[in-house]
Amino acid sequence: MSFDQELVSMNFSEVIAGTPFCRVKEDSDAYLEAWDEHGKDRSDEFFVRDGDQYRLKVPVMPAMLTDDENVIRIDCLCYLMERIDWKSLRYEPMLDDSSVQTS
Repeated sequence: MSFDQELVSMNFSEVIAGTPFCRVKEDSDAYLEAWDEHGKDRSDEFFVRDGDQYRLKVPVMPAMLTDDENVIRIDCLCYLMERIDWKSLRYEPMLDDSSVQTS
């Protein structure tokens, strides 16, 4: 698997669907994985293999993106953030005077 040298320039920038993310040898069984915060495999929602490339299926913002192989092996390549549709979220204000405790 190889990543474009421009990949790190995508860090904290919204990247459109269809953008090439990495290359693999056509006969390779290498694949990209994307896991959410609950441990669910969401790879098929984010990436599609197109010949020797993996492309983004949806627009995302890569965060903490690195090209350091040691970091990738120990932790991950990056985190993928999706745009939130704020209008679809319901905001319900607190109705009582309870205070929030922090430590």
